[in-house]
Amino acid sequence: MKKVVPGKEEDLDQIFRIALQAKAQLASLGVDQWQKSYPEPEVWREDVRMGRLYTVVDEERPDQVLGAAAFTIGADPSYASIQGAWLTGGDTAYGVLHRVCVSDPAKGQGIAGILFDGALAMVRAAGARSLRIDTHEGNLPMRRALEKSGFTPCGIIILKEGAEAGDPRIAYEKLAGR
Repeated sequence: MKKVVPGKEEDLDQIFRIALQAKAQLASLGVDQWQKSYPEPEVWREDVRMGRLYTVVDEERPDQVLGAAAFTIGADPSYASIQGAWLTGGDTAYGVLHRVCVSDPAKGQGIAGILFDGALAMVRAAGARSLRIDTHEGNLPMRRALEKSGFTPCGIIILKEGAEAGDPRIAYEKLAGR
């Protein structure tokens, strides 16, 4: 059985490789997402230090990372303004997923959906109302995964921080339900 667990320092080498695979896939699709020195190893190290890195592992091989993402609860500066409308309006009590990536050998196994479900469970546990995420308009594999998992495209946001600041992204939201 595959499950979401907190990421650990010893997972980082695998996560670095998975992120490089994701960068290569995006480049092959002609997508400039993750092509501007992001996310670099220090970003993932900070995710571990801050307790916001989560991985998907198989209980039979818990040392093998199948996918990873950063998860937080609270307002994201890039989500303060949207060309469109969030399902939850101006609510600032929401979960955020960033840096979702799946290892090449695990693609097609529903790993992104497992990450989404794990994040939604954490959103509900925190008493927040929804989960938000964004992606490049050309990242069709991620867009399909989000829509398959019940996320609603809400509009366009402009990234406010990091190497990709100023870039537009399609913003998605999914209500947490209870």
